[in-house]
Amino acid sequence: MQQLVRERSLSGMKIIVPLVAFAALACPTLASAQLIGTYRVRAGLGAQVLPKFPGAKSDDVSPYWTFAVAKGDKPFTFGAPGDSAGLSLVDSDGFSAGPVARLSRPREDSDVGAKIGNIHRAVELGGFVQYYPVKSLRLRAELRKAVGGHDGVVGFLGADQIWRDGDR
Repeated sequence: MQQLVRERSLSGMKIIVPLVAFAALACPTLASAQLIGTYRVRAGLGAQVLPKFPGAKSDDVSPYWTFAVAKGDKPFTFGAPGDSAGLSLVDSDGFSAGPVARLSRPREDSDVGAKIGNIHRAVELGGFVQYYPVKSLRLRAELRKAVGGHDGVVGFLGADQIWRDGDR
C-alpha cells in the first residue's frame, strides 16, 4: 500500500513539476538596478533548468539568482547561469581570477542505477580564472573540491559569446 501511495504521488509530481517549471521560465527574471552613490547595484531572481547531478538523464528546476555591482557607467560584469558564486580578487587587462563556491546536489543509488552509495549535498570550494581575448568573448575555467558530501574534484571549462545592447 505504501508503495502504491508513493507511486501515485510521484506520478502527480511528474505533471506538477513541469507545469511549475514552465510557469517560472515563462515569466521574465525579476531584476532591478539601483544607483547608490557612484555605484550601481543589480539583483535578480528567476528559474533555471539543470541536470539533477553531473551526467543525470533528467533535469530539475532550481532558482537562479544574480547580484552585481558596477561603478559609474561601466557595464555590469557578465555572469553565466553555470558560473559558481565567486569574487574577483585579480582583475587586469581582461584577465580575472578569484575564489568560488557552489552547493552540489545530493544523489542516491536509485538516481544513477548503480551502487555508488548515497552522496550527500556538499559545499564545493575552489577558484576560477577567466580571460576576455576580445570584449565580447569570455573564456572561463573553474576547479572546485568538495567539503563534505563527496570526495571529488569538479572542473568546468566554458566559452561565452556576449552581445549587449550597446554592441549594435
